[in-house]
Amino acid sequence: MTETQQDTVSIRGDAVGPVLRNAWSNFPTGVTIVTSHDPVSDKPKGITVNSFTSVSLDPPLVLVCVDNRSSSCESITRSGYFGVHFLMSQQWETALAFARPDAPKFESLSWSTSEDGVPILDDFVVAMECELADQYPGGDHTIMMGRVKAAHLREVNEGVLGFFHGRFVRLDHGTKLFPEVANLLALDTPRLDW
Repeated sequence: MTETQQDTVSIRGDAVGPVLRNAWSNFPTGVTIVTSHDPVSDKPKGITVNSFTSVSLDPPLVLVCVDNRSSSCESITRSGYFGVHFLMSQQWETALAFARPDAPKFESLSWSTSEDGVPILDDFVVAMECELADQYPGGDHTIMMGRVKAAHLREVNEGVLGFFHGRFVRLDHGTKLFPEVANLLALDTPRLDW
């Protein structure tokens, strides 16, 4: 059933699934590359992920949602470790390559291996080394919670890569902020208790 009221479309029942991708594209996200080392094939694995969330500072936890069909899903489960990389805006081609299952990924990139065997890309805004703390079924994805064991940050002036309306976008210091947000950022410890 579909209802329309003042340019709003409401969909219920079985018709919801096919329109969700379009609906969710209205929510801007960051773009990450999640990497792991597959102990069975002894090869690095990686996938582009925009479902990333910081969960906790104490202990330091993050979560990523990984497609069950990807080889990265099994690789992370097998190895127990993964890396998360925030990308610079000009790395959209890298994000696109890691989004394609059969595309070459690590062959044209410079990267190293962490103590725990996690492939860490040389170019990033932020790279985190995570130990798999837990995982949960999430429909066609697996929700993977990671304890951050190490974080590497770089000062970047070029902007970071985002995703909005099915397109890569650049987010940088020139992104417009509402005055109220700018004022919150000036506080020593902004705390929002909604």
